[in-house]
Amino acid sequence: MDNKNVVVCDNGTGYVKCGFAGENFPTSVFPCVVGRPMLRYEESLMEQELKDIVVGEACLNLRHQLDVSYPVNNGIVQNWDDMGNVWDHAFYNELKVDPTECKILLTDPPLNPSKNREKMVETMFEKYNFAGVFIQIQAVLTLYAQGLLTGLVIDSGDGVTHVIKDGFPKSALVDFLGWVALVLPLRTPSGVPVVDGYSFPHLTKRMNVAGRHITSYLVDLLMRRGYAMNRCADFETVRDIKEKLCYISYDYKREYQLGLETTILVKNYTLPDGRVIKVGTERFQAPEALFTPELIDVEGDGMADMVFHCIQEMDIDNRMMLYQHIVLSGGSTMYPGLPSRLEKEILDRYLEVVLKGNRDGLKKLRLRIEDPPRRKHMVYLGGAVLAGIMKLTFFLIHMEKSTNGDVFLLNVELIGQPTLVPPSEETENGLYFLSNLDQNIAVMVRTIYCFRSGEKGNEKAGENIRKALEKVLVHYYPLAGRLTISSEGKLIVDCTGEGAVFVEAEANCTIEEIGDITKPDPVTLGKLVYDFPGAKNILQIPPLLAQVTKFRCGGFVVGLNMNHCMFDGVAAMEFVNSWAETARGLPLAVPPFLDRSILKSRNPPKTEYQHQEFAEIQELSSTTELHKDEMMYMSFSFSPEKLEKLKKKAMEDGVLSKCSTFEALSAFVWRARTEALKLPPLQQTKLLFAVDGRSKLDPPLPKGYFGNGIVLTNSVCQAGELLENPLSYAVGRIQGAIKMVTDSYVRSAIDYFEVTRARPSLASTLLITTWSRLSFHTTDFGWGEPILSGPVALPEKEVTLFLSNGGERKSINVLLGLPSSAMKRLQELMLMSDERRNENAGEIIRDALGKVLVHYYALAGRLTISSEGKLIVDCTGEGAVFVEAEANCRIEDIGDITKPDAVTLGKLVYDVPGAKSLLEMPPLLAQLTTFKCGGFILGLNINHCMIDGIGAMEFVNSWGETARGLPLAVPPFLDRSILKSRIPPKIVYQHLEFTEIPDLSSSIKLHKDEMLYRSFCFSPEMLEQLKKTAMEEGVLEKCSTFEVLSAFVWRARTKALKVPAVQQTKLLFAVDGRSKMDPPLPKGYFGNGIVLTYSLCQAGDLLENPLSYVVGLLQEAIKMVTDSYVRPAIDYFEVTRARPSSASTLLISDWSRLPFHMTDFGWGEPFISRPVALPEKEVILFLFLGGERKSITVLLGLPAFAMEISQEVLQM
Repeated sequence: MDNKNVVVCDNGTGYVKCGFAGENFPTSVFPCVVGRPMLRYEESLMEQELKDIVVGEACLNLRHQLDVSYPVNNGIVQNWDDMGNVWDHAFYNELKVDPTECKILLTDPPLNPSKNREKMVETMFEKYNFAGVFIQIQAVLTLYAQGLLTGLVIDSGDGVTHVIKDGFPKSALVDFLGWVALVLPLRTPSGVPVVDGYSFPHLTKRMNVAGRHITSYLVDLLMRRGYAMNRCADFETVRDIKEKLCYISYDYKREYQLGLETTILVKNYTLPDGRVIKVGTERFQAPEALFTPELIDVEGDGMADMVFHCIQEMDIDNRMMLYQHIVLSGGSTMYPGLPSRLEKEILDRYLEVVLKGNRDGLKKLRLRIEDPPRRKHMVYLGGAVLAGIMKLTFFLIHMEKSTNGDVFLLNVELIGQPTLVPPSEETENGLYFLSNLDQNIAVMVRTIYCFRSGEKGNEKAGENIRKALEKVLVHYYPLAGRLTISSEGKLIVDCTGEGAVFVEAEANCTIEEIGDITKPDPVTLGKLVYDFPGAKNILQIPPLLAQVTKFRCGGFVVGLNMNHCMFDGVAAMEFVNSWAETARGLPLAVPPFLDRSILKSRNPPKTEYQHQEFAEIQELSSTTELHKDEMMYMSFSFSPEKLEKLKKKAMEDGVLSKCSTFEALSAFVWRARTEALKLPPLQQTKLLFAVDGRSKLDPPLPKGYFGNGIVLTNSVCQAGELLENPLSYAVGRIQGAIKMVTDSYVRSAIDYFEVTRARPSLASTLLITTWSRLSFHTTDFGWGEPILSGPVALPEKEVTLFLSNGGERKSINVLLGLPSSAMKRLQELMLMSDERRNENAGEIIRDALGKVLVHYYALAGRLTISSEGKLIVDCTGEGAVFVEAEANCRIEDIGDITKPDAVTLGKLVYDVPGAKSLLEMPPLLAQLTTFKCGGFILGLNINHCMIDGIGAMEFVNSWGETARGLPLAVPPFLDRSILKSRIPPKIVYQHLEFTEIPDLSSSIKLHKDEMLYRSFCFSPEMLEQLKKTAMEEGVLEKCSTFEVLSAFVWRARTKALKVPAVQQTKLLFAVDGRSKMDPPLPKGYFGNGIVLTYSLCQAGDLLENPLSYVVGLLQEAIKMVTDSYVRPAIDYFEVTRARPSSASTLLISDWSRLPFHMTDFGWGEPFISRPVALPEKEVILFLFLGGERKSITVLLGLPAFAMEISQEVLQM
């Protein structure tokens, strides 16, 4: 990128600094002022006609003839028309550029309203037509220019002073994506805390005292001395006096006394008219306003107080770093003596407040104030450096993407009318008893299950699921009834057999276009669940409503609306899975136990506990008012490592003997939510959560109990106690609440409701419900497990939901809602608790790469050709290529990344530009791309000659272990000489894998047609059915999943390509030779340990014989691979240098057993890992799929007509 095509513009209150990327000094610095001509009646016209608009220096020179305005006030643009005139002057007069041929980096004050930022972007695109725009906070750029990781920037300019905590990684590209700082700008003093790349706006300190205010104060002081100064006409003159003569006193009182008693401080200044004035104590009195704002009638802290309070309000773990890196920036920090005075003031406050007068403690405080000589232009310099390193176009926001204000709107249309689905057989009639545990939770719970498109398509999904519902309702017949009120005034089910409500619908998009469905979104996701129209109360809504929505991608969503009084999470899970088993033709694994009378209240009722879960708490705080604000709903992910750290933190003071994940996470969320809501210390706060009473009762509830077996328990304490005590205190209270739940407690709760009919009060309450142990994700209606499942919305604003997440469901997502202001505080608390955030992912992963390459040093070398004409690695230590990037969307917006897509997914993997051969490409290239949703993708480009799948898996997992600070579980074995060819070479087998087959068909010509790439999903049931088909003739003794799936796909592809019957067709596949060698290859062998084997037959034989015939061919090929086969294969290449022929060949590569999905760099396991594209058109790839990795996805490419045939053949 030509640096002259990237404009950098720093818009200050007093001055605009503009230039080009990579410059060490602004091309132009001019006052940010606009003037328009005015004519007073007593003045004559000038000989030179004034322009209608005058900007910058010319405006100041002619200010007596102009009506002057300042478009920026206190760092914020106030007049956009005048700001446009300033930018016109900067781009066309000063820089003389054509904006349509340039990109631009603009600076942004820390507290700039988001609408101002949007207006800036809109102006740059729509008025000036810049090719790209990037905006960065001014304080961040200051730290960037100084090369710091974390710091506190005091950015004081002409209009405002900011104090900002900030931190960012050293990597140029990482720096571009996020930093941290504490700032006092030449705009207006203020402060914003940022640590490790995350800014904390609520800790930003701002003071409306800066250069302009000090100049005005100096005018007043000089007028008091007797000089006639005009506040407008002489403003620039006084500004010059300030910049040349003013300084900050080290001790204001002593300096003032010195000024009164001597003339040593008096300096002469020559005015423009030649007069000489004397300036004395005014030299230090004027800038003293930075430390004592009340001198100019401004309320609030001075600079030293702002810095001290800003640091002390940060988490204690971050304070020392900030004290060590206080950076001055902006023109109003140029006063001589300011660093020394600031250091003295901070030390005095630290000694008084923190150390309580103990001077010995000052030895441990490493206070450092950095005053770079070019700090007047630090913001601009940081922007120039940053703009100079942005070489990838997608680092900048492009017009067609940034100005597109379209919001995705899901449109769902019903197919026909909703129908009632009664049980397929006659069931019991009459009234069905609901226990007192059911009575309190008569609310509708809406959930969705998303299923990806597969070989079955979605055409029959609705019909199959509806028919299965008919059958399963025979077992769960109360769900086909209707709620009513019993003679006792309680809910009861009238088993009328009317049926559940079922409806089918179509959506106008793909599932991926919906976005992140892990977050509750009642507006969008609510369209996927049917609501009963016109219902005025819960009695008018059937207990079960189901909607199947088909999507354009071939996938579908099952949306369920179920009344909680019918069952709790465990029973609901059993019902849905029973429904799915019925759809697959399987018997019910857990038949329901329907008799709820075992939970009837005792006669007479016996209440043995206080049951504070029902007691109402008096609110002392303003949370009721807060909840009138707009509610925000968010999800926070807790990886296994973070959960483990929470447990360790709860145990670290030795109070607890043990601590579960639920207990630690609930305690943490309870405390964080309480702090975010700013509850008064004396406010009572209650935590409610459900405990499964099934095992607590004596005897336990029967297996398959259909109903609510949960009971609410609680913990109540004051907010002050909760927050002032360590985490172990909150965990202990939760453990006490759980321990309280026994058979007698559950029976007492049942009886308490019988007597009082009370409902739990939610005032000053957090209600946690955990779904993290419920296996909804395993629900399979015949289309494999759902790719995602979750709630549509939280039932109440006080409810927080725990959901399992990740490949092995070891991570937990916390879903909750809060008023917008409180949610922002909660986000900051969550981030402060998280040592690793996406903002510093690049630095952590890059640093870990540097460390792991010590073990895998060959990957840091370069490929070359040996004297024997073979590839060899020159271990130069040059290193792997690492690049960071930023995408303009969320990960979910990409679409279905389970399918190879070289065009889209290729942008997530870095390719060396201009490389003409593999020798010009490093063996390893890595690209980390961050997305707007906060997630990131690590794209790897690895040369296969370095490692096979197993070796690659071990390397990537070692890299992840290094990033998490763990030792390598499998250190690499680097000596590949154990697989050298023998001397002399000894060839024993024909090795037909290298032999070219004459092509009698037109398949080569076919492959010149447009290629289509598809993925086909094989569920565990389908794979089992294939194995049964292969075994049913009795020819085979056994059959593996790989063998039967390979045989099936080989046949289907051959049929789709219409290969002639006499055409030879070859199947190539890799066998892991590690265990086949004698002795086996050492553990951690770094290299390719796979060897190609093959099956060969005529197409007619392949298609006319049963599946067992093809499986037998594969088994023979596998059996052939022994030590005596692998060694001759190595020797065969030594002699022939042959490469496998692809004519009339299918090459299957099996990744289904490689646990790439377990790779964890500290952010939990990836929710998906996939190849970008198939390497060759003859290659088919097997990949795992589903929560338990039991399904297999087959990726393949074929010409268009053949793909249509293969889709029909692969339909089972």
